[in-house]
Amino acid sequence: MSEIHAIELTQVSKEYPGVKAVDNISFNVGLGEVHGFLGPNGAGKSTTMRMITGLIPQSTGEIKIFGKETLSHKEVQNHVGFLPEQPPLYLNMKVIDYLNFVLELHGFKETKFRDLAIERCGLEKNLGRLIGNLSKGFKQRVGIAATLVHNPKLVILDEPTVGLDPAAIDEIRNLILSLKESHTIFLSTHHLHEVELLCSHITVINQGKIIRSGTLEQIKDEFNPRQTILMEIPNWDDKWKSNFNYPELVIERISGVVTFSTTEKNDIRADLCRILIESGADLLSLKKEKAHVEDIFRSLTEEAR
Repeated sequence: MSEIHAIELTQVSKEYPGVKAVDNISFNVGLGEVHGFLGPNGAGKSTTMRMITGLIPQSTGEIKIFGKETLSHKEVQNHVGFLPEQPPLYLNMKVIDYLNFVLELHGFKETKFRDLAIERCGLEKNLGRLIGNLSKGFKQRVGIAATLVHNPKLVILDEPTVGLDPAAIDEIRNLILSLKESHTIFLSTHHLHEVELLCSHITVINQGKIIRSGTLEQIKDEFNPRQTILMEIPNWDDKWKSNFNYPELVIERISGVVTFSTTEKNDIRADLCRILIESGADLLSLKKEKAHVEDIFRSLTEEAR
């Protein structure tokens, strides 16, 4: 029996007159993942999200949500929550009236999950206020709460922190972290540091094509051709350099931190520690460096030009 994914796209394209916005893309989002969807402006991210949610049809290919190729409008409403980059808020409505309105649109009478969304988004003290009088950060919270009122299994967020101040960004990020325990999250963002903090998997799209998709750790390993180990060794002695025999090894010491960089494919940490301890080194800490998402994104998008 094949594995069921929260989202599964197979050879999906979207064409407009004279433009191919999305070009034959395939990728999966597993159950329970926080999956980052990355790409420069105009890469096809929002178009892909709108196809997944059923707001626009794909031109070709297959889209499955929780293993089903064709979901009815009602099933999409029940299982998927979508926050577009510009939340469709009614500014002249009170927060509680708007959330009740969205709940009614989903055909739900039970208010348990609405109340949970209000609590999670920290809106308890703002329920009687007009949405138009709220700060941008609180407007975004209302948008996220509206996405959650029906307790969807899949939450799709398109640039949820765009245009927010640093404090509001931290609040929204913490909210997303709290959601990952009970929802699959598909997240588009330009804040690459956000990906490091939130995501277990990423998919990178550029010019309508998927460039890479997989776990964040796998892709970091793929983009770091050198293995780099940082070790805090207060009594480092340069004569120990001759004890190591790794390919293209570079050893540098700055303020008590010794960096070992090599093209050796196998993990050298255990061997490195053994040799250093036998040499008489005092090891206070060890850290293996990974490639950063910013480096990966820049490399991938430049390659695809």
